[in-house]
Amino acid sequence: FITAKSEPEDIEKGFIHGAVDYITKPIRAAEVLARVRNQVKISGFKRKQNHLVNQLSVQENRYRAILESSKDPMITLVPPGKISWTNPAATKLFDLPDYELSGSKLVDYLDKVEESDYESFFNQHLFGLPESSPICEGTRYAVKLKLKDSKLIDVELVLSKVLLSYPLYLCHFHLRE
Repeated sequence: FITAKSEPEDIEKGFIHGAVDYITKPIRAAEVLARVRNQVKISGFKRKQNHLVNQLSVQENRYRAILESSKDPMITLVPPGKISWTNPAATKLFDLPDYELSGSKLVDYLDKVEESDYESFFNQHLFGLPESSPICEGTRYAVKLKLKDSKLIDVELVLSKVLLSYPLYLCHFHLRE
């Protein structure tokens, strides 16, 4: 907007009514051009930002659909080995709703024989402690999962580190016949 007023209340009123910038009288051509250029740049940045946000949203929805429609039970783990997400196949395997699994530790669902190995793995990888775990990322391990009513089932478990700016592991379970 163009104004002869220079009081903060008057300028604030212009912004409240939707203005993005203002020019005071007397009008100077160089100032008008500079402010218009800035607004065109800002508008371009906003369009690009909206485009990128939309692209990210589409990718997130695609990856979420892939993970959630997978027949393989999968969970994600955060330090120190806590379950942060489950796909529907995992909630079916554990026979527990995702809100009950979320926040619990994976080792709580492992037979005691494997429990110490996995605790060691998470201590080593997530906290940088000395390598003492026989568990290696990306390798399939035959383990026994403890389910409801202390029922044990044989599964193969694979841990994969997800490359993000924070520690996250994807855990796949493969039912053993």
